[in-house]
Amino acid sequence: MDKNVDHKHTEITEFIHTSLAYKRPFDLKLKYNEVIIEIIQYHKLLADIKKNIFSYEKIQTKFKNNKKIILAAVRQNGYILKYASDKLKKNKKVVLAAVQQNGYALGYVPDKLKNDREVVLAAVRSHGKALEYASIELRADREIVLTAIAKTGYALEHASQELKDDIEVVLDAVQQNGYALQYTSPELKNNKEVVLAAVQQNGYALGYASLELRDNKTIVLAALQNNGYALLYASPKLQNDRGVVLAAIKQDYLALQYASDELKKNKKIVLAAIKNNTNALIYASPELRDDIKVVLAVVLNNGAALTFVSDKLKNNIEIVLTAVRNNGLALIFASVELKNNREVVLAAVQQNGEALEFASPELQANKDVVFAAVHNHERALEFASDKLKKDKKFLIKCYRKNKNKFIIINHNDFIKEFDKLEKQEYDNVIIEKNIDILHLVKNKKQLCK
Repeated sequence: MDKNVDHKHTEITEFIHTSLAYKRPFDLKLKYNEVIIEIIQYHKLLADIKKNIFSYEKIQTKFKNNKKIILAAVRQNGYILKYASDKLKKNKKVVLAAVQQNGYALGYVPDKLKNDREVVLAAVRSHGKALEYASIELRADREIVLTAIAKTGYALEHASQELKDDIEVVLDAVQQNGYALQYTSPELKNNKEVVLAAVQQNGYALGYASLELRDNKTIVLAALQNNGYALLYASPKLQNDRGVVLAAIKQDYLALQYASDELKKNKKIVLAAIKNNTNALIYASPELRDDIKVVLAVVLNNGAALTFVSDKLKNNIEIVLTAVRNNGLALIFASVELKNNREVVLAAVQQNGEALEFASPELQANKDVVFAAVHNHERALEFASDKLKKDKKFLIKCYRKNKNKFIIINHNDFIKEFDKLEKQEYDNVIIEKNIDILHLVKNKKQLCK
């Protein structure tokens, strides 16, 4: 007999004897073919497990007490231990295989194994936070806790109180993850060495430091170097310190929002933040958002920041011209008066033809303005007045002068007008029929349909 066949035959025989021993449902009362079906299912499941495509339901309903199946399954996914029989959850070999693959499987084992040092060490080596499921005794085991926090500082949450007060353990935890500072004792939250290590790893950890250390300039500067946004947790005194705030906004312009009201009025501070990101203007004081020098510095590089300036400056032609030359769509934030200013609107549509949408109705009917807009962007015609949309000669002119040789027009009665163009000229005309659907005209024949 072939060795492989013989081996398989042996496995099947063992399976039958095992099933009979445990008085499985199919025991002596089952018909021969039912036994064969279950044997086939058994081997198919084993094959599927090796491919990691097995069914949890089959394990839970039919094979939860089969050691070979469960071992193979938990080696692929420790979570499967959940579906094993109570007997196999007590089997150390099975449990070790499960927690080595997924430490959180420790949550499914009986208390006796949660107090087994070898099992718990294997679990926390896989997932540090599996320490949560260890026995109280092993949560106080220094080696186990240090192994857990080496994987994640968050594991400190589940350590014994004694180890949460241990400076060496806590230092290891916060160096791995600064947020672990939240789980230590009040005494160590006030320890400079511990807090400094935490904020150097994660500036936000400053939020868990003692009030005294949030007022310590060295500690706060270290936090800001890691994350400027940590200014949020600094003391009011340091939020009003120019050096501290400058360090914060250098790292993250958003930190300006946590500076004192006094420093939000400081032009040097605000300009430093704006240099990092022009959107910082939103956090400046109302006085500085009304300061021409400050606002010009912003809109020169970010026209859209016009939205943050005072209403007074939204009506300042120098400010608005500077903004729309940088970003034509900034016209939307200009005053009503300047949306009707030919110079301003022309500058806007020359930068972005679609800015025509925000011009006054008078200028949307101005041929020079609309022509400039369509020359820049083929869709700008959509925002022209109805009168210009029906002006055949004007549409032909727009089409011929558009930089991309591509425009969108109303269908109406323009077929004959476009028929006069050379074929290659109207290959890229889009006809909008009944303002319902856009059709790209491919050739003269299609255009004339």
